[in-house]
Amino acid sequence: MIRFHRYHSPISILFIDNFKVINDTHGHNIGDKTLIDCARKMSSLMRRNDTIGRYGGEEFLVILPETQTKKAFDLAERLRKYIDKHSENSEKQIPHYTISIGITELTDDQITINTFLNTADKAMYKAKQTGRNRTCIDSCRESL
Repeated sequence: MIRFHRYHSPISILFIDNFKVINDTHGHNIGDKTLIDCARKMSSLMRRNDTIGRYGGEEFLVILPETQTKKAFDLAERLRKYIDKHSENSEKQIPHYTISIGITELTDDQITINTFLNTADKAMYKAKQTGRNRTCIDSCRESL
């Protein structure tokens, strides 16, 4: 946020969710294996300067510096489709899973980190409410 406010270079974040059902259905051991599997798959598709981390117990937050909404959407869709196609792993007892993604790009009116995160979180919940396994941008515009 400091870099954005100083240099006005774009930064976007992705909120990624849909793991609670795995913990509830298959237990926390399988849930943890699934989170690790998902993180590895996502990391393989991201740039070196992108940052992925676990946010809360069952969500991921991806920080995309120097990235405007359109590019963030493109990456999110690549991640979502890749996970949907390659998620199941019978060796590690990982069931098929999908992800729901919310995207926001930092704007001048988001003066706190909480405002920034809440905007992405609302987009993610919109993705979940409108059918899961989808990507929503702020107000859930289906495409750019």
